Amino acid sequence: MPPVHYHEGGFPPGDDAIDWRRIVPRLGSTAAAVARYEVMLRAIPDSRILLSPLSTQEAVLSSRIEGTRATMNE
Repeated sequence: MPPVHYHEGGFPPGDDAIDWRRIVPRLGSTAAAVARYEVMLRAIPDSRILLSPLSTQEAVLSSRIEGTRATMNE
């Protein structure tokens, strides 16, 4: 199967293709949310409790890309 060229010739986008006025104001709240999450993880004695389901979900989704079918329980 040949590769799919979704954005052939479109990357990297030029500076005129990025709406910086819309993006920049959101960076502050995004950084604050990541910082709150990091503080929360540090406050928990075993942060793997929160990270484990995310890691499992990522593994299930990436295995689907490879054509393998698995569930969260498996």
